[in-house]
Amino acid sequence: MSKELGNRCLTPISATQLRQRLAGHGELALLDAREQGVHYRGHPFYASSAPLSRLEMLIAGLVPRRSAPIVVFDGGEGPAQLAADRLAELGYTSVEILQGGCAAWQAAGGELFSGINVPSKAFGEFVEHAYETPRITAEELEKLRASELPFYLNLMAHLARHGIPCPQPIANLDNEYLGTLNGKPASMVTCVPGADLKQVNAGHCASIGSLLAEMHLAGASYRAQMPNPRGPRWWKLTRGRPCRSRSAAALASATLRNTVTPRASSRPSTPGPTSW
Repeated sequence: MSKELGNRCLTPISATQLRQRLAGHGELALLDAREQGVHYRGHPFYASSAPLSRLEMLIAGLVPRRSAPIVVFDGGEGPAQLAADRLAELGYTSVEILQGGCAAWQAAGGELFSGINVPSKAFGEFVEHAYETPRITAEELEKLRASELPFYLNLMAHLARHGIPCPQPIANLDNEYLGTLNGKPASMVTCVPGADLKQVNAGHCASIGSLLAEMHLAGASYRAQMPNPRGPRWWKLTRGRPCRSRSAAALASATLRNTVTPRASSRPSTPGPTSW
């Protein structure tokens, strides 16, 4: 039964209906009203964490347009109803509540996934396996030759001089960026101020795009050159290397095949936790 709130209506939706909606081409924001730690332990594939305790702070970044369709769920404890009421009070006009929460989702054949950024991680695992993307281990990365480091340090200094916010190498008394510490190459760099983002919105993406363009223009005047150590030759040499355990790759492939329906023909107009 729908719940009236002023002149708005909060409508329940069954797990089967939600699965059908996610398999379609429409726009949808799927929000988990439980606390973040509970969300990380298990949630539907496309769900984004929007805990009731922080809903007012997060919702504008997650769902900027108030007419966007939203489905709120919980584990059956009740915060989804409270979150839906609050969203309606904030002016969101298309809010639905998943009947039965996560238990109903599982009973209808839906899976729960642990962790964060599940869609992007599963997609990365699938691409890595399907296209045999070369991988580099931490040990291999550490073998970067000392002779290659000045290229990167001078590039960092060049970008910093052009106003790009990046760590800036600090020269020693000999006006050199590279020295040694305990027999290993070492350099001191400045610390770039900032903070981690728990939720990313369209404004953040626009800022990144603008910064990348500025970095590209600044880099055009950097005259030093060095062959790409991870270029086509390295790709050919490492292409036959197993990219990850087959069990993990098979799981990622099955996850995308059974859970994700590509939506290339219908891009949502609202950034945030959409169904593509």
